Amino acid sequence: MIPSHTRDTGVPALGHRPWETRFWCFYETRQDLHACVVPFLSAGLQHRERCLCFAADSAIAELQPSLRHTATHLDEHPSANAVTWFSLTSDHLLDTDSDHDRMTTELARLCDRAQADGYEGLRVVVDWTGVQNLTRSALLAREQALVRALAGRPILILCTYPLTGTAATAVFETARAHAIVVAHRHNAWAILTAPELHQARLGLHTLLERLERRAAVEVLPTEPGDPVLGHLLAEHERAETVLQEHIWFLESLDHINRAMQGAENVEQLMRDVLDTLLEVLKCDRSWMVYPCDPDSPTWMVPMERTRPEYPGVLPMGVPLPLDPNGAEVFRLTLATDGPLMFGPGTERPVPPEAENGFGIKSFLVQALYPRIGKPWSFGLHQCSHARQWTPLEARLLKEIGRRMADSLTTLLTIRDLRASETELAQAQQLAHIGHWEHDLETNRMVGSEETQRIIGLPEPTGGIDFVAFLEHIHPDDRRRVEECAAQALRGQEAAGVEYRLIRPDGSQRYIFGQWNATLDASGKLRRLFGTLQDITERRRAEEDLRTLSHAVEQSPVSIIITDTTGKIEYVNPKFTQVSGYSREEAAGHNPRLLKSDETSPEEYRQLWATILQGGTWRGEFHNRKKDGTLYWESASISPVLDESGRVAHFVAVKEDITERKKSEEALAHRLAELEAVAEISSELRKAQSRSEMMAVILGTLAELLKADGAAFAMRDATSYETVVESAIGRFTPAIDRRFATGEGISGQVILTGELYLNNAAVDAPELALAQLPRSISAVVCAPLIAQEERIGALWVGRTDAFSEHDAKLIAAVADMAASAIKRATLTEQSQRDAHNLAQAYEQTIEGWSRALDLRDRETEGHSLRVTDMTLRLAKAAGLPEEDIAHVRRGALLHDIGKMGVPDSILLKPGPLTADELAIMRQHPLHAYNMLAPIAYLRPALEIPFSHHEKWDGTGYPNGLQGDQIPFSARLFAVVDVWDALTSDRPYRSAWSAERSLAYIREQRSRHFDPLAVDLFFRVFGSTISQAG
Repeated sequence: MIPSHTRDTGVPALGHRPWETRFWCFYETRQDLHACVVPFLSAGLQHRERCLCFAADSAIAELQPSLRHTATHLDEHPSANAVTWFSLTSDHLLDTDSDHDRMTTELARLCDRAQADGYEGLRVVVDWTGVQNLTRSALLAREQALVRALAGRPILILCTYPLTGTAATAVFETARAHAIVVAHRHNAWAILTAPELHQARLGLHTLLERLERRAAVEVLPTEPGDPVLGHLLAEHERAETVLQEHIWFLESLDHINRAMQGAENVEQLMRDVLDTLLEVLKCDRSWMVYPCDPDSPTWMVPMERTRPEYPGVLPMGVPLPLDPNGAEVFRLTLATDGPLMFGPGTERPVPPEAENGFGIKSFLVQALYPRIGKPWSFGLHQCSHARQWTPLEARLLKEIGRRMADSLTTLLTIRDLRASETELAQAQQLAHIGHWEHDLETNRMVGSEETQRIIGLPEPTGGIDFVAFLEHIHPDDRRRVEECAAQALRGQEAAGVEYRLIRPDGSQRYIFGQWNATLDASGKLRRLFGTLQDITERRRAEEDLRTLSHAVEQSPVSIIITDTTGKIEYVNPKFTQVSGYSREEAAGHNPRLLKSDETSPEEYRQLWATILQGGTWRGEFHNRKKDGTLYWESASISPVLDESGRVAHFVAVKEDITERKKSEEALAHRLAELEAVAEISSELRKAQSRSEMMAVILGTLAELLKADGAAFAMRDATSYETVVESAIGRFTPAIDRRFATGEGISGQVILTGELYLNNAAVDAPELALAQLPRSISAVVCAPLIAQEERIGALWVGRTDAFSEHDAKLIAAVADMAASAIKRATLTEQSQRDAHNLAQAYEQTIEGWSRALDLRDRETEGHSLRVTDMTLRLAKAAGLPEEDIAHVRRGALLHDIGKMGVPDSILLKPGPLTADELAIMRQHPLHAYNMLAPIAYLRPALEIPFSHHEKWDGTGYPNGLQGDQIPFSARLFAVVDVWDALTSDRPYRSAWSAERSLAYIREQRSRHFDPLAVDLFFRVFGSTISQAG
């Protein structure tokens, strides 16, 4: 059964077509042939069809690399054997004039065999240029045989034939025999179906008959008012119109032809043709553009001709950037069969920027396709009025475009040839080739400047003596040169000869010389001439090549040379040493024999795409040696071009970088380890306690390793039990779980100090006590060792296995964690000890304060009262908490110095004498001497030592004044006097609040700091007034 659905032909002009379809493709160049055949076969491979190609050997040699380039990795394609190439030079399946039934039978058999092998059908290409002496009748007979092979079978057939050298009738008759005919030239497709060809043929015959009848029309006398007369007159007028249009067309074309024929160069051609167009078509501007390429970044106007009233709009010969609007015009121009028209009567209005900027009312553009370079275009502007272009004008422009393209081709070729002549002369000089002539009558040799330079002899007048020239030839080579000259003198064609030439300065040059002779009219030998080429550099290059060959053989890197299909032709000894394959084993194979399947197909596609385009691919392979060992190679693969610039070979230079890769991998893991440690270290600096440190370490480590859980199992310093102190993730339920000394994995790791790794934790009996979650299948337990003390263990668990590098990272983190936790533990212990010591100090100070109050019953409670009021003032003044702590201690100990005052003076009920008062005033000094040696209390000395100083400087013990008095002592002085005034004393009764406040206000700026007094009244004034 033939599948009912259509098949993708791969050819844009053909699209999808059903089975049993034949196509005929005319092409102009080999590139046009490839553009049709390669996509057609490639589509067949992609849709699992068996493909046959019948062509000449030369065509096959070109088509195979093109198909391989289009279908990347064709050798690895599942349909690699689905293309069969038949040479029309040697295979005779299609090269027979008699046995056409054999052709039909064989194609049918191949189709049936393809279906039996699992292919969906057969796809056939026949390039008839490969058949020698193919007559029109033979071609049609072969086509009929192909038709019979198609019947009832899943077959598509594409026949190709060049346009050049093919008779028009043969093309027409052959094309009519096909359902679909396409043509490819100038990168464009044209398609005609059989009905269209038939209709075109009928139209052509009808047109010829009408022209013949018109040519025979004669004006006959008829009666007025005769309807036949009116019809004949109308016919006559129409015929006259057609005739005049035809005459105008031919005359216009003749003017253009004359302009083309008279042009000697491209510039004259453009100028004369554009000037003629202005006159013939009565336009305002005519111009040419190159290139007419929508994909080109720039374009220019090489020539523009205008009427005086409408000057040019663009600079000539200056590259201009191609904007999107211009690119679209180029695209439409190339896609239009004939001129592209803008303005009245067309589908395209003149663009506003063209009309407003350049005054264009209508214009048309015609593409030119010379056979050299990219397309051109020329066009006309009408600025004086909005012109509607006629079909006849459009037809004229199209014909002019065709002829202009031919003229451009000719003149561009001449221009290039002239440039080539100059380049040839320069090339001869660069190639060190000289020519010479030897006159046999004068025995003189006349050479070119290059000949003189090569020989190293200045040429005297009349030329160089021929015998002297021969004497400069190396003695060992002279005989061979003389034999070559004698052969030329006998009139025989002499081959070239290499010899050494010794210059007058003693230097030696290698020469390749050719000798020829000419005869005069009588057949007598008259002249000997030839060329000589200095090949010294070539010989040196050959020596270098030999040296290079030795270098390749002895190279420390592997070198592989393959053909264009990738088959190995050469490997050097280093390759055999590295890969383990001998030269004999590698020869004829593809380098894929080293594949380890660890390089992706995409990388191979990029490799082939790069080198097939002439580029060099650089990269790395993870290959497999003959013994199965994997190794890394860095490779550089480049194409080797032949003299014609085509890819002839590929060369790969490869270096074994396995050790470097290992070092890089180790370095990468080490860097990852350091980065992880650095990250954890950074986070640890933010932690304020041992518990915070543990949480930071566990969280960061779990994130880095994608762990499902982590925990710290710490050794209790008292009971020596193992306690799960901190945990996250799936280890969280284990917090506070305790194990006896040495119990479980944690206990063993702590005792031995060795890391534990198990990637099959679910089945490990030794982990039963750990009671791990069932989802944890891999665990690592690392010891925490700080200063040789084993303080605990770090657990990490997850579903995926841990690598050796993972274990090293966990061990590194465990080392850092142990030190950090140890430091945190010591710090917290120190902080606890410091806190306990501070508490002891505070309790001691309060004890001293109570002892002082108990010594003097009259002042009992005084220290606590003044301390409380002073602290309130200090807070209101905005003192820092640390300073307020020192203020508290100083206030409690403000009278500590009175311990050095005798009870007889301290407890005396009456006024003190002057001597007693002097002793009493020593108590601030006693306080200083008692407290200064105690570092903890030294910051609190300001109040005990200076609270009796006065703002005006009349206080004691140092007579300080104003800001010289510490601020805390100034605050305390106000509070101390207030409490003294409002308390009973042995020598007086307590004052009232009003009297005491008045006294304090009175002593402002004398006894007390004004700011301290103001602060006292702000804090306590209202409270005291209400209490009073």
